[in-house]
Amino acid sequence: MKKILFALLACIYCQMGLAQLIISKNVFRAEPILNPSMVIQVGSRDLEVLASSRAMRLNNGKYQLIDSNSAYSGTLFGVAYDHTQKAYVFLTGDISFRLKASSELSKLPNAIAVRSKLIVNPNTYVLNANSPADVVDLFNQLKASTAVEWAEVFIIQGSIS
Repeated sequence: MKKILFALLACIYCQMGLAQLIISKNVFRAEPILNPSMVIQVGSRDLEVLASSRAMRLNNGKYQLIDSNSAYSGTLFGVAYDHTQKAYVFLTGDISFRLKASSELSKLPNAIAVRSKLIVNPNTYVLNANSPADVVDLFNQLKASTAVEWAEVFIIQGSIS
């Protein structure tokens, strides 16, 4: 009798345990990479910079996507799709980087060295890119340089209206 009661209680507890599992029906589909030449790796995240999309900030804190080839500005942001987080992110065009202790700014390509501004001593700089191709090109040059310790693209998290 004890064995039957024990088996019955075990079945009830197992069913209660399964009933507490929450299985999400909101499974996000991974978007395919449309243009591999516009993908940059920021840390462990894969960002695909969208060449002909820009975002405008709305009053409610959300962003509106528009088709445009205009330069980035204080009111017009670049758009990238974060394939790791499966969400859109917005770019100001700023890229910050730090040189290694033994390196100098003159060791970088001229396109980077001339546009860079020192923001924090020692050796932390920022440069501004005006277009998606510029962001990808300058960021990849910085990442490939042996003189650079780290490089980051300034990203704004937000949602689309």
